[in-house]
Amino acid sequence: MGTKACDKGTAGQPVCEGGFEAELLSVVGADLRTSALRHATTLRQQPEFERAHVIYHRIVDFEAEPGDGLAATLGPERVAAVRSAFENLAKAWVLHLDGLSPQQVSERLGVSAAKRWLGQGSVPYKLARHDPQHRESKFRDFRDPVASVKSDSLAYVLGAFLATITRSSSFGSLSFSHTEELPLRRLQATLRDSLGIEPSVRFSVKGRSVGYYEIVFNTRGAVEFLRAATKSGAQVPWEHIQTSQERRAFLKGFFDFVSANILSKYGRFQCVKEGNPELIRHLAVVFKREGILGRVKVEASPSFLIAQKEEFLRLRELDVVQTPSMRSELQAICDRPASTRSGTLEEYRTFISAGRRVEGFPNVTPAIMIAGVKALDPTFDVPYHIVRSWLQGEVPKVYDRLMAMFGVESQVFPRQSRGLIAQAILSRMAGDWPHPALVVRAFAEFAGDIDALSQLVGLSQAELSSVALGGRPLSREWYQKLLSGFGLTLTPDLARAMEFPSSDEIESWLCSNEEEMVYASYRGSIGVALHAAYAAGRSLRDEFRSRLDAIMNRSHAIERGA
Repeated sequence: MGTKACDKGTAGQPVCEGGFEAELLSVVGADLRTSALRHATTLRQQPEFERAHVIYHRIVDFEAEPGDGLAATLGPERVAAVRSAFENLAKAWVLHLDGLSPQQVSERLGVSAAKRWLGQGSVPYKLARHDPQHRESKFRDFRDPVASVKSDSLAYVLGAFLATITRSSSFGSLSFSHTEELPLRRLQATLRDSLGIEPSVRFSVKGRSVGYYEIVFNTRGAVEFLRAATKSGAQVPWEHIQTSQERRAFLKGFFDFVSANILSKYGRFQCVKEGNPELIRHLAVVFKREGILGRVKVEASPSFLIAQKEEFLRLRELDVVQTPSMRSELQAICDRPASTRSGTLEEYRTFISAGRRVEGFPNVTPAIMIAGVKALDPTFDVPYHIVRSWLQGEVPKVYDRLMAMFGVESQVFPRQSRGLIAQAILSRMAGDWPHPALVVRAFAEFAGDIDALSQLVGLSQAELSSVALGGRPLSREWYQKLLSGFGLTLTPDLARAMEFPSSDEIESWLCSNEEEMVYASYRGSIGVALHAAYAAGRSLRDEFRSRLDAIMNRSHAIERGA
């Protein structure tokens, strides 16, 4: 089949010398020529086959035109793969039109994907990937998860995906298996909620004795989305797990399907991802966001290890371990007597805070230090020998782990990637009032707390806390300072969005009514209403305008003496 004999017709379709029938005969082979001629007209009317036909000619045209930009990126092997895929597709359709079922066609050709091509009316991926419309068309067969309001469902699926995936995994279809049925039922429900697909759960037998439940699906859009969101299983999709609720849902999916187990005998949980140190770092940061400071190892066999009782206690508190077998192991570790007391991170921070007040004082003994700390925090109850070790420069192991995690975070979130995270956070507030206090709260929730946000963006805790509590004036300069910590600038769009009544302007408007009761009543209610709207995911602009309308109507009623 001469590729140079093809050009584009009036509708952009390929027109070849000898006609479509002659071209079809050249790709299906001698065995199917009679059937091909009989079905040529019907086959040309199949939308998906015609789409594949157009893509195929787009590729062979590039092969015939070496000067084309794409030709240099393909190479003979990929062009041969495109040819082979189109030939198999043509044969599959001819056999199907002859009366064979998709399964029979697949068995005759020895091409398992033929069942999907015919059953779902899809195009072989080796062809579809070169379609300029592929990005738009690949999501046609599942619900766009970004538009889903059930973000925790999507986070659960992403956690299950990253727990299951390996570097050698094939992305043509996805398989989730478990020896217990319940996790598969949870995944089945969340796939429906988040991606709009409903695979069935089936029972299989592995070997001769081990039975397990399994979900397998090859919904193209869903597979492509999960692959793109996680960089093919190499990192956590931060744009979808920004809040604590989403992170916990992510961890539920992760623990439901991770191959590792909590081992009460050794008091440890270790997740290993061979050849994928980047994912280990990302997973460690997710745990750190939820208050679990494990150990990260990226050399040899990359792994994340939890081995401290306080971390297991926190894990139990999070309630993210759901399978009965793992929950019993977790409970067994938590029920063990505490080991030698070493002081918690919070106690050490209290000690450091008090220590700054007495810095430079002579002869500060452990007893004096304990008395001073208790004056600041009456609940402080750290033994004498621990305070003495802290005064001598020793620190609790948990503090060492925290410092190590800050180092891991700097690798996971370099400055150039913070802007992407900030954009994702701000996009969730699209159409709303980008009040700096709300932005700080959203960023702090993503980071874990104000302290972590301070470390991440290089702003003081005092400044961040002041803005988060609404006690700092709204100004573009301060907002720019906050965004610049995430590598962003105050764009014209964001600046226009900020052109909204400030708190001072609202107060002035309320006070201008010359009714102290109106001012006292509504000043606080606006803040409460906005906070409730933000928590419920409603539009802050709509809520704010609604409150102002109510205030105005009430004010006019008072003026009329109603």
